[in-house]
Amino acid sequence: MLRTHLLALPLLIAVGCGPKSEVPTTATSKTATPVEVMSATAAPETKETKSDVQLKVCSLEELNQAIAKHKGKVVVCDMWSTSCAPCLREMPNLVALSGKHPADKVVCMTASLDYEGLPDQPVASLQEPVLKVLTEKQAKLENYLLNEESEKVYEQLKFSSIPAVYVYGTDGKIAKLFDESTGGFSYEKDINPFVEELLKGAK
Repeated sequence: MLRTHLLALPLLIAVGCGPKSEVPTTATSKTATPVEVMSATAAPETKETKSDVQLKVCSLEELNQAIAKHKGKVVVCDMWSTSCAPCLREMPNLVALSGKHPADKVVCMTASLDYEGLPDQPVASLQEPVLKVLTEKQAKLENYLLNEESEKVYEQLKFSSIPAVYVYGTDGKIAKLFDESTGGFSYEKDINPFVEELLKGAK
């Protein structure tokens, strides 16, 4: 059963979608593979398929490296899965947050924990459904699909369930993790104000 955990970021939830955990600042992986990119523009562009939403398959270590590249900015990393209703409900608010701030100040990203390590559901088979949801939500962000089993990710990051949102300060360190342990949260009431406070402190 897919559990829902997170890196260090906030999300709106009263009940989590399964076990998930925090995203460490220096996660490592012995099975890191070259990042694969899948784009909604891979197919011939039509009014229905035209999109610049992209999805990268990566290890947890590679995700941490992607986050580290944005040191000097506030980074919001949303851990989610296609089976997590609260995650899907809040994603439009993550997209709105990204549109509210310039890219040199705030970076928003998603990390899918859909891969459970099931033999009949390899990572490659999950790319299309995950990208489909991201495209529907117009998530033109940095989107990642972890190629490590969700259960192992939860254990490494030590969070219990998703949605979970990690917010990093401009110093590149985790400023706060929003998950079910915080008693439920939302972008509007919790994450957005926290991001604003971090930006004020960075001035």
